[in-house]
Amino acid sequence: MDLPQSYASGLKKIIMSESGGNPRAINTWDSNARRGTPSQGLMQTIPSTFRAYVHPSLAGRSITDPVANITAGVRYMIAQYGVSTLKAGGRSNSSGDYVGY
Repeated sequence: MDLPQSYASGLKKIIMSESGGNPRAINTWDSNARRGTPSQGLMQTIPSTFRAYVHPSLAGRSITDPVANITAGVRYMIAQYGVSTLKAGGRSNSSGDYVGY
């Protein structure tokens, strides 16, 4: 995705906060899950977001494929919040606690 290697630590923080590093993680409790579209994978994307943002060269892969899921999550995060949010390791609230994207 032509992003600097220096963003890797921010990306790792997001992945660990979202899925604990489990590429097969499925969120069964949040608002997306209650609507029938649970977040999945390392970056916890919902299927429609995954389809819209996965890198075109990876579009045939599963939502739980680690590389495909990361590309979808990163591309979505940059589109919605800007690259500085990725570099920072996600969003945080006024107390400094991680806030999902």
